[in-house]
Parts: sequence; structure tokens; C-alpha cells
Amino acid sequence: MDPAALQMLESISSKMDSLIDNMGDAPAVAPVPTAAATIDSKMVETLRRITGILDPQELLVAVMDVVIDITGAERGFLMLLEGGRKLRFKVGRGVEQESLGSAEFSASKTIIKKVITEGKPVFMTEPGMGGSPSQSIVNLGLRSICCVPLIFGQRTEGQSQVGGIIYVDSHSDTKTLSDKEMGLLEGLATQAAVAIENAQIFDKAEQDRIQVLRLKNNIAKLYEVGQSISRTLDLDELQMLVMDHVVAISNAQRGFVMLLEGVGEKRKLVFKLGRDSRQKTLPEEAFAFSSTIARKCIDEKKPQVLVDALGGGGQDASVSMVSMELQSIMAVPLLEKGDVIGLVYVDSKTTNKSFGGTDLELLEALAGSAAVAIVNAKLYATAQEQARMAHEMDRAAEIQRSLLPESIPEVVGLEIHGFMVPAKEVGGDYYDVIAHAGTNESVTICVGDVSGKGVGAGMVMTMARTMLHSLVESYGVPESTLPLMQNLNTVLCNSVKRGVFMTLNVLNWWSASHSLRYTPAGHEHLILWRAEAPDPELKPEGRAQYMEASQAYLDSGKVECIQAGGVAAAVLLQANNMMAEKELILNPGDHLLLYSDGVTEAMNEQSDEFELETTISIVGRYGSLSPEDLCNKVYDEIKVFAGDAEQHDDITLVAIRCTQ
Repeated sequence: MDPAALQMLESISSKMDSLIDNMGDAPAVAPVPTAAATIDSKMVETLRRITGILDPQELLVAVMDVVIDITGAERGFLMLLEGGRKLRFKVGRGVEQESLGSAEFSASKTIIKKVITEGKPVFMTEPGMGGSPSQSIVNLGLRSICCVPLIFGQRTEGQSQVGGIIYVDSHSDTKTLSDKEMGLLEGLATQAAVAIENAQIFDKAEQDRIQVLRLKNNIAKLYEVGQSISRTLDLDELQMLVMDHVVAISNAQRGFVMLLEGVGEKRKLVFKLGRDSRQKTLPEEAFAFSSTIARKCIDEKKPQVLVDALGGGGQDASVSMVSMELQSIMAVPLLEKGDVIGLVYVDSKTTNKSFGGTDLELLEALAGSAAVAIVNAKLYATAQEQARMAHEMDRAAEIQRSLLPESIPEVVGLEIHGFMVPAKEVGGDYYDVIAHAGTNESVTICVGDVSGKGVGAGMVMTMARTMLHSLVESYGVPESTLPLMQNLNTVLCNSVKRGVFMTLNVLNWWSASHSLRYTPAGHEHLILWRAEAPDPELKPEGRAQYMEASQAYLDSGKVECIQAGGVAAAVLLQANNMMAEKELILNPGDHLLLYSDGVTEAMNEQSDEFELETTISIVGRYGSLSPEDLCNKVYDEIKVFAGDAEQHDDITLVAIRCTQ
């Protein structure tokens, strides 16, 4: 290297050391080779300025300006090795990046490759001009070429390596590069490498600082959002808060939330709420959006970002997007424990707003918190609704219980006991004992069963009960049950929806004649235990024995099983013409059991039914007991039979015993 150049750089180096000491936290500058020379104050100031630049791109431009100034070269450029060790053009003087591929630079490319590979400078000049002679550069019209490596890594990685090159050349007759310029360029490259590395370190530190600040800001935003949405469990209010935060954080103009509703393959996205940047609610009709993007977001469980929707941006923009003049769109799935429950969508028409990585990260984090909050709000709403429904059902059950007989009116010649156990809080079964005005010699007894269960059945049962009481009161002492049943059928046919019906048996007791006159409407059998018949003393065990005992009781005359018959009420108005009143004479001690199909169709865990034969057998064994005891015996055996199986239908039992 030229001694004068080395001495010049030694002087510069001492001044640079002093300058760097005054730069506070800026990285230190490595020393340069020593030599004996002097340099003018202008050059010192030039190099001082380079060392103080910390913006990478600004520094590279300044370095090239100094290179051209020091060497007097007509043109030059600086290249750096970046991602994947690819050499990239950074800044040039008198040369454009595109021209490097021309034949003019064929020799230059060979030189650059040699410098990169060997890490040593190359100086070539035309023969007779000093340096390494090369006829090839003469053929290209060049008089001299200087190319020096930029060495990085010693301070940061502990190992030096080529990180780029500085290249200059000359083809003018008035300016040929010499060893002196080559020496200056080598010294400058050493100083420039340190400055570039300093700038890169500072830039990375600045980017890290910005990243940390951004993360802190994002965490603060997400914390604020979390605090906000955790204050409410009202789903509508929550969705509004979520969308206001989503639109504000993403700097979008508007957005909306959609939730998946339905079960299995029938689940579909349902629009819930739209909001704009002014926190104004927007209807679904205000949004034209791509269902393809929404479906892709849901199916892939991944965010979808569309930038420059108006221009295409290399992506498929729908006609609706173009018509809405949308510039950027972002859709993010709402994920809760890996399951998609919906999505949030934002868009913008402004040309200076394109959703980027930061927007996406924030929106994904916010969507995660929002999904949990929405699920919690839904669960809370469901729990509230269930609590409300439970309260309503309790009230309905309480009302229904109040409609059942609180006490059985006294009537000459009969003992009566009955109860109803609903399968749900509200049942469709009905029994009643209605006193006749001004007499205890007669009474009306009712047993019925409305199709279905729950509140609907309970309402029909209440309607029937009200009508029967009204009819009995209107007759005072009804002579027959037939008009009672016919009027009830007419009311129910005109009042309840098609498909709902009620089986019923209405009976009148007349003590003077010991007769039960009844009009059936498709209800269950009447099981009658006769006190005068012989007792076969059968003790059945198991299904087959119950059937044998039942048949034995029937054969002996101890028990009669009387089919009620008739058409259920609320099916046909014409059924009024088919109804007929029947009569049953009871002797002292005779015991009649009335029931609903919840008795004979009670199931155990194996789905076996209790059946009619079992009921007949129990009546045969316990017919001599009181009405209350007989009802309890039947119900107790049902519970033993059913075990842990859930009761699937209402159970009603009414026992009537003739006392005299």
C-alpha cells in the first residue's frame, strides 16, 4: 500500500478514535493500519462524517461519495452480501445496477468474484501503467480497475469474513487509477466496513427497541381490551365491544363479527354485528364481502389478508370488493380450544392503509381473547336461560299441582285416593274428583292423559280441567257423563293444534244404585277387584309368573279387566256421535283401579315394560287393601322394576273402593 496513504489514514484514525469516544453508546471503531503521511483537513472531515452516520442506507451513499472523491474514479459501486450470501447492489456512482449484466462488466464480474472468494483487493491497469497489467480491460475500453473487500464480523462474531466489495474503475485518458488511489481505497474500505457494521448494529438495536416498544404497546392494548371485554357477560354488549376494539386496533374503517350457529354439517355463519370507526352500528346489508374468503378463513382456521383488493394485488378480488372500492381486507377466525366459533372481518378503502403483520398479530391475539369471552357469554346466557326456564317450569309445576285435588270430597259409599307423578316438572296427566252441588250422594271422577309431555301438554290438561269443572258446575248434579265428554271434545277440537289429543275417562258415582256410569274416550282399561271372588293365593315372581297370576285372577273372577274404548278427545268432532255411556255396578268391598299409560309402559334399564299383566297381578294380590295402600303398592313395584332407569312418562293412579 502507498506509504502516503497509510500515513494519511493513521492521522484519520487517531481523530476518529477521539470522535467515537464522544459518541456515548455507539459501537467502537476498529483501528486502521499505520503509516507516515499527511492529509488535508477536508478529507479528515469527510471521513469523520462517515463515521458519525448511523443510518445504513445514508452511510452507504456517503461512503460511495468519499470513494469517488478520494480516488477520483469516474464511476464505482458498493455491493453487500446479504440473505443466503447473495451479493446485492446497494449504491452506485456513474453506473446503474441493470448495466452490471452487460458485456462491458464481464471482466469486472470476474474480478469481483475473485475478491469475494479470496478476501484480497485487486488492482488492474492497462499494460505500462503500473499495477497488475491486463489486456482484457483494455479490450473493454478501461484503463484501470480497483476492487477491495469489506471485511466484517471480527467484533460481532469473533471471525472475519468478506461481507461486500467496493469497486471503482476509470476509462478516461486524463485519469488513471494508481497504487496511491488503491491504497486510499483499501484504507477507506477498512474504515467503511467498521462504520457499516456499526450502523448495522445500531440499526438492529433500534429495530429491537422499536419491536420491544411495539410489543409493550400491543400488550397494553390487549390488556385494555381484556379488561374491557371481561366486564360484561351480555353477548350483544360483548360483540359491540369486541368490534369497536378490532376496528380501532387495526385502524380499519369498519368491521363485523359472524358466529357459527347450528349443529354438525348444518352449522352456518350468521352475521351478528357490524361497526365502523365512529362506533356506529352497521346493518348486514352495508357489507359486500367475499364468502370465499370467509369460508376459507373458517375451513383452514387461518387468517386471510387481501391487500390492494381494488388492483388485485396478485390475488382474486371478488366483484363485490371491486364495487365497494376496498383496498385491504382481513378476516381472522375466532378459535376457542382449537374449535372455530366464528370470525371477525375488517376492511378499508383508504389507499394508505394496508393490513400488515403487526395488524394481523394484534387481531389474532384479540380474536383469541374475544373467542373465549364470547363462549363464556354464551354459556352464561344459556345458564341464565336455563335458570329462567327452570323457574318458569317450577312455577308451572306449582300451578299444575294446585289444579289437582288438594283433598278428596266425601261421598257416600266410596273411598277414593289418587296421585300423579310427572315425568317432567310439568305433566300431561290429569285426575280429578269433582263434587256435585248440594249433595254427597254423587260425584264426578276423571282420569286423563294428554299426548306429549312438558308445558304444552300441561296447558291442554289445564284447559280440560277448567272446562270439566265449568261443565259440572253448570249442570249442578249431572245425570250423565255423555254430554260432559261431548262438550269437552268439541272445545278441545276447536282449541288445540292438530296432532294433540287427550285420552280421558269421565265417571259419575251414584250411591243409591251403587253404579258408576262412565263415558270413555280412548283411555286405559279399568281394573276391578271383586271382593266376593275366591283368592287363589298366587305369589308371582318374574315376568312369566306375573302373566300367569294375572290370567289366574281373571279366570277366577277375582279381577276384571274392562276395556274402556272410545275415540280420544280433540281428534274428531264427529267422535261425539260415536260416544256412549257405560255402567258398572260396585258391590261392598269391590276395588277399581284407574291409571294412565305411564304405569303399564314404565321401563327398566333394559327397556322392558311394566305391562298390563303386572298391574292386574298387583291388584289381584292387594285389592283388599285401602285405596291409598293399593296405589302405593303399584307405584312401589314400578320403582323397583324401573331401577335406575329414567321415568319417561307421567304416572297417574286413582283407586276407588265401594264401602257399602
